[in-house]
Amino acid sequence: MKTRILVLAVLFLAQLILTALLFHNDHDDQATLINKPLLANIDINNIDELLLEDDSGKQLRLRRSNDHWQLPAFDNLAADGDRIKGLLENLKTLPRGWPVANSEEAAKRFYLQEKRFKRRLTLKSKGQRLARLYLGTAPAFRTVHARLEGETSILAITLNTSAASTHVDDWLDHALLQMDQQQISTLELPGLRLQQGKKGLQLSDLKDSEIMKGDALSQLLATISQLRILGLALGQHQDQEAVLTITVSEQNGHKRRYRFFPLKKDIDYRLETSDQTYSFRVSAAVIDTLQTFKRSRLVGKKPLNNPVSPP
Repeated sequence: MKTRILVLAVLFLAQLILTALLFHNDHDDQATLINKPLLANIDINNIDELLLEDDSGKQLRLRRSNDHWQLPAFDNLAADGDRIKGLLENLKTLPRGWPVANSEEAAKRFYLQEKRFKRRLTLKSKGQRLARLYLGTAPAFRTVHARLEGETSILAITLNTSAASTHVDDWLDHALLQMDQQQISTLELPGLRLQQGKKGLQLSDLKDSEIMKGDALSQLLATISQLRILGLALGQHQDQEAVLTITVSEQNGHKRRYRFFPLKKDIDYRLETSDQTYSFRVSAAVIDTLQTFKRSRLVGKKPLNNPVSPP
């Protein structure tokens, strides 16, 4: 009898140990899973295409060519590579966390179905789909429900749906018209022509008694060379005359003409450039600044050399 009790006790103890080991291993597996990055199995350096879609059916495609991101639907305009890189790196390193649900009913409720979602991101490499991420409702500030295609687990990740915007202006490179001002060879404004000389850019009709005002010239060159656009001026073309025209030539032979037009019902201006198909919106402050550069602001009187009095 005692032997039987001892055997049962040993078996019971072994069962407890086995249960503890299984629980420990399962706990470790779950802990590993929740700390696993969202896109752990994807090398983001291989991603060369990103398709963004929203719940209205709007799409925006971003494509990388020769290490530069572009907007193929908009004549391959330059896209904001830093923003795209930031999004991909964020998705790569985001921890999955504990699943908040794991059912088709929950996927429907949180807008994470194939045809019912708030945002959908598709990542591709050489035409092959690497991953597809669904974004749905937002349970808290800067948090969104998410589901990876092929999985049933519904996650709550730290991300805004605005990070997957389908609005072209959010992904456009706002510095795409910027240039190196040291490469400017000629600059033409209304009534003014500046050309590169031994002393830098100077008015072509500068008199011997005149001198360029360095501060004003530097501000003019910075305003033009560091011009930032606000976005595209889609559907905002009107038959009207430009309020300002500027032409810039660079030492490599590239020439660009800027033509600025006022926008109706908008304080911004529309900018047409000779080397781009699309027009852009620019701040009225840029036009206001450029229109202040008259000859009198750029040129001053050369100081007279006072003769040295004999001792």
